[in-house]
Amino acid sequence: EKAKPSWEAFANEYQEIPEPTHEEFKLPPITAKQFSDKAKWRGGTHGLDGWRYKELRLLPNSIWELLATFLQSLESQENPKKWPAALCWGSIPLLPKEGPPGALNLRPLAILSVIYRIWAGIRAAQLRGWQETWVHKSLHGGRGGHETLDGVFETNLDIEDQSDRQTPLVLLLLDYRKFFDFIVQEIVWGLAEWWGFPTGILKLLTNFYQTLSSVFKLHGHFGKPWLRTNSLAQGCSFS
Repeated sequence: EKAKPSWEAFANEYQEIPEPTHEEFKLPPITAKQFSDKAKWRGGTHGLDGWRYKELRLLPNSIWELLATFLQSLESQENPKKWPAALCWGSIPLLPKEGPPGALNLRPLAILSVIYRIWAGIRAAQLRGWQETWVHKSLHGGRGGHETLDGVFETNLDIEDQSDRQTPLVLLLLDYRKFFDFIVQEIVWGLAEWWGFPTGILKLLTNFYQTLSSVFKLHGHFGKPWLRTNSLAQGCSFS
């Protein structure tokens, strides 16, 4: 039986590829204003905990102060306690993709708690600077000032250049089916720590995924809850 992938095995196999370990990237304490501003700016479907953006916008600043203090304390703990149980649920609507109907032609998008999404959105945005310290210049998705079309334009220019020079050009297209489902969390966390991801946020994020209960939703019906053994939630700002 093939052994389950692990960070230790991955690091030993590809130890020559990553750059030397980066120093931990430091972030400022999270604030009540960041929470309230994010609640005003964001919208979308609410999670299974029941909180909706329109309700959060009515909360006084004193509640946001409590929430900011609570989450900052979790980030600062050596061994953070579990997230509040109500926030550790996610529904996964299965959206049909183009092509014949079938299990592999459905796109699973996770709808997480609005409160978690606000926290994750704030911290992920603050980590854009950290990301730029290691991301390759050829990658455009999920970067400030970049978009995936940049890659299309670059490819088109390469094709035009090779056509003008009348020299051979090889173009390789890769598309991993159900890519998110094959992501090994332990390797993701290990790489994040290697590149200096803030320790407190990494521990809190790991804790969240260890306790996250998910339920599939199809045609208005929910399935049985299950815990993830791998993959990240499509729809999470950190994914």
